[in-house]
Amino acid sequence: GQPEEKPLSLKAQKITIWSSQRGTMLENVSFERSDEFSGSCTSAVIRSDSRHAVLSGDVLIHQNADDITIRTQSIVWDQDTESFTCDGEVTMQYGQGTTLKALGFYAKFDEGLYEFAQILEGRMSE
Repeated sequence: GQPEEKPLSLKAQKITIWSSQRGTMLENVSFERSDEFSGSCTSAVIRSDSRHAVLSGDVLIHQNADDITIRTQSIVWDQDTESFTCDGEVTMQYGQGTTLKALGFYAKFDEGLYEFAQILEGRMSE
């Protein structure tokens, strides 16, 4: 059978749709995907020529199953691969206060996969 499609639902204070290839710009955004994850960001650009959304500005993502919170300034959601990719700095918090700060990040929440290009700092809780 076909896998069940789980859409990414977005709410925005303002939505701007361009007639050119630039796509759609959302401001003051909150988002969620079924019971997998939720979050917020200052803005999101959804490209009309791809199935990507670029989330920017105080991005916060909470993955529910593992109780993981991710914070960054910019991250890309790829609807086709159902993954997040970030080239910049990202902070990941989980458990009772364990924190990782890294440069470069890739995640597939449904597989529990988290990859970091370079760990900058780590703090483990007792």
